[in-house]
Amino acid sequence: MSKTPYRIKRAEHPAELQGAVQAQALSWQQSYGDLLAPELVEARQHEGVQAKRAMDWALASQEGVWFWILMDSRDNRVVGVANACPRREPDAPAILELAQIYLTDEVKGTGAADRLLEMTVGDMDCYLWVLEGNERAIAFYRRNGFELDGARRTNEELGAAELRMVRHQD
Repeated sequence: MSKTPYRIKRAEHPAELQGAVQAQALSWQQSYGDLLAPELVEARQHEGVQAKRAMDWALASQEGVWFWILMDSRDNRVVGVANACPRREPDAPAILELAQIYLTDEVKGTGAADRLLEMTVGDMDCYLWVLEGNERAIAFYRRNGFELDGARRTNEELGAAELRMVRHQD
C-alpha cells in the first residue's frame, strides 16, 4: 500500500487561505457545472472574488473559525478545504454544522475526503446542506453516517435547492 501524497493541516497563513479559496473555486467548476448557472460558477474563478473570499476567511479564522486544508505534499498546492461552525439556524438538528467541504477532482476517490471530514467534525453529531442533485456528495455523506432528514430550502444566492443531511452518533 503506497502512502498518500496528501496531508491535512489547519490553514494558518493568508497564502494557505488563498490556496483554499482557489481549490474551492476549482471544485465548484468541476462539480457544479450541471447543477448551477454557469455565471455563478464562473464568478468564483475571478481573482477579485477570490481575494475578497480569502480576506473574509482570514477574518473568520482570526475569530476562531478553523479552516482545514488538504495539501498535495509533492508541490504544496491546496486541493481541498473544509470547515465547521456552530449551527446557523435556531431549529437546526445538531449544534455543529459542516459548513463546507470541497475537493478538486484529482483527490476524489483517494480516501482523502474521509480524512478531511474526520479532521473537521470528528465523530460529533452534525448537519450540512447539500445541493439537490449532487448525487456523488450525497453518497459520500451517506457512507459517513449522514442521512437526508426531509428538510429542503432554496438557496437564493445560488438559485438552487439544498437538502439537509444529519448525522447522529449514538
